[in-house]
Amino acid sequence: MPRLRNITTGAIGAYILSTLPALAQAYGAGGRWGRGGPENGGPPSAAAVPEIDAASGTLAIAAVLAVMALSWEIARRRRRG
Repeated sequence: MPRLRNITTGAIGAYILSTLPALAQAYGAGGRWGRGGPENGGPPSAAAVPEIDAASGTLAIAAVLAVMALSWEIARRRRRG
């Protein structure tokens, strides 16, 4: 049960950390929480969102999986003594 809790906590933390920059850009550009548009009431203005290619995405996923595997291995070795 603690292992599932650790994995879930890590996944939620990674999700929050990965969405914060996009939320900050939308807020700064007057998107969903701001003025609404250039005329203050028009349609929301588009926010610049950084693009990520397939290779970078795969590398990021591999890095997260490597950290999870490392933490699992460290916990396993601690349990064995």
